[in-house]
Amino acid sequence: MAIRTLGTWVSVAVALVSVLAAQDADAGVSLQPASHDLGEVAVGAVTEFSFGVHWPDDAAVRTEPEVRLPEGLHLLRVKSFREKDGKSTSVVAVALRVDHAGNLAARCEVRLGTRTATFPVQAKVVARPKGGTRVLVLESPFGWQSGDPEDFVAWRRLVAAAALDVDQRVRMRGRATVEVAALQRVDIVWIAEGSLLDLDAGERALLQGFVCGGGRLVVVASAFFDGTPAAASLLCEPFGLCIQDKEPAVGMAAVATGDGIARHPLTVGVESIRLLRPSPVASAEAGKATELVRFDGDVQQVFAAMATTGGGGEVVAVGACLWWNDLGRCPGFERLVRNLMSRAPRLR
Repeated sequence: MAIRTLGTWVSVAVALVSVLAAQDADAGVSLQPASHDLGEVAVGAVTEFSFGVHWPDDAAVRTEPEVRLPEGLHLLRVKSFREKDGKSTSVVAVALRVDHAGNLAARCEVRLGTRTATFPVQAKVVARPKGGTRVLVLESPFGWQSGDPEDFVAWRRLVAAAALDVDQRVRMRGRATVEVAALQRVDIVWIAEGSLLDLDAGERALLQGFVCGGGRLVVVASAFFDGTPAAASLLCEPFGLCIQDKEPAVGMAAVATGDGIARHPLTVGVESIRLLRPSPVASAEAGKATELVRFDGDVQQVFAAMATTGGGGEVVAVGACLWWNDLGRCPGFERLVRNLMSRAPRLR
């Protein structure tokens, strides 16, 4: 998997400065990101996150680090790899699941020989919102490749304002991306980035069945994240939608205003959208899909469209990259995402 121009979006330096100040500088150990603030988490929801520990040598690939977690946090996996400069990085994936409300402020310890890295994580665990939409996010935005914890201010704000009950899963090779039990719990599935790349035929069938059973599936992909348009199109093809593997222009910002934003329940409150490097969404059959957002001017390409099934299911294709990062830069996009993640419970 390759991510083009990742440096444009992810500033590793931000994550390193604060943690080096908190650790022994001679140890040469740093974290990526510096911490995670998970925001509001509903009681019983599964919130997964990951963080990276950068070691000054390749010891982590020779000896597995020891991870110590407080109550409420569960280790999913620790995997280490050697960097090109001879140093090493350990990626630690963790799940938070608690059965009572309250504020969580915890520290994850990763030990390697005499070195210790301490990763802070916090969350506000709230009672499951009455009538709140149940959402499964594949994959969690709280990943180790994020640079600045402030990137997620908009996502935390959205979850709280919309009273969402969200399960957030990290992508791990060798583990099923889609599980039947997880689908049964939710009304909406949001899938993007690397989780799209790991889908196999059986998992695609499960998601398609979720739609046919009345669920809403939101598929987010772009040419910026290599391979995701093709993976998204495989998933959306039975519903007549695809995401094209191209961009309007390298680095170009596309803008949608006025008539470019359809009058539709999913676009209520969306006045304008400005995104960098989006990919167009296409419909296999004219009139089969509902256009939600079309960019202005010379671009004249659909950015978001929806297809429906006779059973009340919905598939929404969105041609965006690093969606969680775009939330804070574009209020219109944040409102669109909030609309897409809000829905009456599906019939079961």
